[in-house]
Amino acid sequence: MDLTLEELALKVGVDYQNIQNVENGKVKRPRFLNKLAHALDVTEDYLIKGTAPNEINNQVLEQCIEIVAENANDLGFAEQSKLVTYLYNKAIQSNKKATSADVTSLVHLFN
Repeated sequence: MDLTLEELALKVGVDYQNIQNVENGKVKRPRFLNKLAHALDVTEDYLIKGTAPNEINNQVLEQCIEIVAENANDLGFAEQSKLVTYLYNKAIQSNKKATSADVTSLVHLFN
């Protein structure tokens, strides 16, 4: 996406100076971060941490696999896979990590 700072500012609905301050590192977490992420078609995490969406998704998936392996080892492979998929989707949608308590509360659904 090739936008000038002026075009991006217009798209976000802020002054050019605000975008310039973010670009120069003077403002770390602007109040318009959500709009900026949307205008650039990236996640807020990407703007803050520099982590690409695929990297974030892989990290979430790995964390879900790990937590299921630790807390639901009595389930078969197919059930564990379903549980990982469920937790992954929930984590991506809510932007929160899966926990042991999440697994414990869901294991009965997969037995």
